[in-house]
Amino acid sequence: AEIQTVKRFFNTMASPWGTRRIGTTRPWRSDITDDSTPFELSLAMEGDKPEVRFLIEAQNNPTTLQSSWEDGLALNERLREEFGVPLERFNQVKDLFEPRNPNARYSLWHAFCIKAGTPAIKVYLNPQAQGAARASQVIEEALKRLGFANAWRFLSQGAMRRGEKDKLIYFSLDLSTHEAARIKVYIAHQDATADDVEAIMSQA
Repeated sequence: AEIQTVKRFFNTMASPWGTRRIGTTRPWRSDITDDSTPFELSLAMEGDKPEVRFLIEAQNNPTTLQSSWEDGLALNERLREEFGVPLERFNQVKDLFEPRNPNARYSLWHAFCIKAGTPAIKVYLNPQAQGAARASQVIEEALKRLGFANAWRFLSQGAMRRGEKDKLIYFSLDLSTHEAARIKVYIAHQDATADDVEAIMSQA
């Protein structure tokens, strides 16, 4: 049953580009993988049963940053219609992440995971969608809208204390109404020393 569930989700999320043959010209240099493949497969090993996961970037042919965003929104709707995936939390912050920065490397990715028979979907959004200079304002506002305004104080004062060397690169959001639904903010600590990393991790 789980195998069939994974197949159903993958086929839906890889439509329509998933029918292309391996080796054909890529319509878009996806930033998901080093070789620009627009999906990534992974396993999380914990306990006696692994968690099966994949990450996908919606696209078409041809693909641009804006069309990838629009294809991602269309995928959201398919997931809602076919699997009942709730979009309320995404819609609260959607306008903040619409790509307006032509140098952004991605706009909207979708991740799937299944553990103990329960599938889950989350999205990855680009903090630099409005430009690198506005990334902090975008994340601060997104957290505020989702009810986590205090989290920005922790991030800005604790995890981003080194200014421009600490860059916001991903914002992920569980598409769920469950009370334990997660928000994750990913920060790249450029040129960090062991002491820098220890100081940041000691906040947790």
